Amino acid sequence: MKSTHHSQGAVTRADLRTAVYDACSGLARREAADLVDLMLAEIGEALVSGEPVKLRGFGAFNVRCKRPGVGRNPKTKTPAPIVARRVLTFKAAPGLIARLNQPPAEL
Repeated sequence: MKSTHHSQGAVTRADLRTAVYDACSGLARREAADLVDLMLAEIGEALVSGEPVKLRGFGAFNVRCKRPGVGRNPKTKTPAPIVARRVLTFKAAPGLIARLNQPPAEL
């Protein structure tokens, strides 16, 4: 899948749908859209269930449980309670990190 420049700086769901459609000549545009939507829904459901999601060559998403604690308002120094919560973490695969650190290709 070839990357294109995004004027707003973010890759959107529509961009992913278009990339899948362009890369898979046998798919109809609607099938490509359904495929991307299904994939994102499956990833989301796995994370909501607390399961890790590992995408080889890209990275791993994990859900961590954070304990409650006491924080401070940095401006007023007033203590503020921090509730227990689940947070999403991402660890990039070594190959992706290596690609990120390559010099940009000349146009």
